Amino acid sequence: GDGALARLTPREFEVLRLAVSGDSSAAIASSMHLSPKTVHNHLSAIRSKLDADNDFKLIREAVRLGLVAFPTHGV
Repeated sequence: GDGALARLTPREFEVLRLAVSGDSSAAIASSMHLSPKTVHNHLSAIRSKLDADNDFKLIREAVRLGLVAFPTHGV
């Protein structure tokens, strides 16, 4: 579909997937065997590639790309 995700490396995609699912940078670093600094660097690169200059815009873009689904019932 959207070429935005194609600009991400597989590792960046995984960091994005974990971040938008609610994992902290420390948890992402631990699960991917990376340093927290490396996770922050990946998140910075992801924001740049997806034209998201803050976390809110990054999440909004992830929703638009179908990486995040919000429940439609019980709200």
